[in-house]
Amino acid sequence: MIFKSYIYRLAVRYFFSKDSKTIVNRINGFAFIMIVAASAVLLIVLSAFAGLKAFGLAYTNSFDPDLKIVPETGSYFVLKDEDLDKIRAIIKHEMEVALPLNVPVIAEAGNGDNWLEAH
Repeated sequence: MIFKSYIYRLAVRYFFSKDSKTIVNRINGFAFIMIVAASAVLLIVLSAFAGLKAFGLAYTNSFDPDLKIVPETGSYFVLKDEDLDKIRAIIKHEMEVALPLNVPVIAEAGNGDNWLEAH
């Protein structure tokens, strides 16, 4: 018991000594600087990813349609040409008057198996 307390007191005294030439103090100082630097880098990276998430989500609306026509049941539906022309006219009109602008807006509505065929 006396031996352990003596070693403990010696280690504490050496650990907290004011002499800057001791290797323990140099290692402690280096470790402290590295921990502060790593924490700062982690904070910066996490902040950047949080900002990138909001930045990326702002542009996903340009790929996701505001209006999507899907069937109530099943995976597809068949429309007559007259119905498709009515839907296309409604969509075109709604897109052109969605925002009050001083310049005319010309909208386009098409159909196809994919985006390239529809336009």
